[in-house]
Amino acid sequence: MYSKDIYEIENIGNWSHAARDEFGTKYNVMMEKSVDTRVAAIKASSQNKQTGNLSVLEIKAPDTSKVDIVKDSKNGVEHTTYTPKSGSKMTSVVDGQTSIWTSSGNEKCTFAELSSKGDSSLLLISLENAYVYFEKNADGEWVSIEKDGYDRKIEELQDIAKQKGSQVAARDNLEANAEPNDKPEGTYAPKPTESKEEASPQANGATQKSQQMITTDPNTLDISNPDKSNVDEESGKDSKKYFPKDNKHFNEVKEGDTSIWRAGANEYCKFVRVSLKGNTPTEVSLNVRNNANNEEIHVKNFKKEGGLWQLISGRLTNSDSRRTND
Repeated sequence: MYSKDIYEIENIGNWSHAARDEFGTKYNVMMEKSVDTRVAAIKASSQNKQTGNLSVLEIKAPDTSKVDIVKDSKNGVEHTTYTPKSGSKMTSVVDGQTSIWTSSGNEKCTFAELSSKGDSSLLLISLENAYVYFEKNADGEWVSIEKDGYDRKIEELQDIAKQKGSQVAARDNLEANAEPNDKPEGTYAPKPTESKEEASPQANGATQKSQQMITTDPNTLDISNPDKSNVDEESGKDSKKYFPKDNKHFNEVKEGDTSIWRAGANEYCKFVRVSLKGNTPTEVSLNVRNNANNEEIHVKNFKKEGGLWQLISGRLTNSDSRRTND
């Protein structure tokens, strides 16, 4: 008794007997194709495991094994940067279930930076040949904004942080739209006792009693030579901004020996913006608060005319001026 092997081959649904050699040849060809297919599938699966998750950047919970994360704090604003590791790419950016950006064509994100302060968030996404900018609105939705808007809002976040809980954010370009007085309000705060003398007459023969030589103290801002140990300074293209450190305040603003503004009764200043022409101060804006209730705000503007600093009404002439937002 012996068994006999029977070989059959299916051809488009029809089975037929085949010789052993013919069966062996077709079987080997089939197995080679199967191996190639399986190898290709394994490679594709491996590539998907390596790069599939990298196509999406989740800013709330980024995969640190796939993306390099750097966190930093500047002027009270928290910055988080995301950079894909070597060989990877990001074609989509999301915030939880909310889509922020998705690539079009062959675009890919090479870098992203999230800037946050409190409930405010801004996102910069760097593509290979461009930048895109987004802001998170009050409804928690991410909306696209222009570069100018992004730059302005970043500065606003920094100004808000500088105020240390103040209800008013100092804008990039402070301007008066409130009703400024024709002259400084109230009586001047007591002068330091070290020295007290009238300012020298100006070139045009005018003498301004309010412009006096005084001794610098921690609450005095000299815009010609600010004391960096007591003052934070931010420089712009045609302006400089000054904030008192350690939650202090300014009682006086001056230029060298010339007093520009001195606090009246219950007044103090938390923010000063100086407009420049070259390196020469031409205009000064002050955010003045009421010391009694810490809430009443008004803006005082000064312009240098004929060598004298004059309190002026209305808007400053600086072309970059924008209305102060309370």
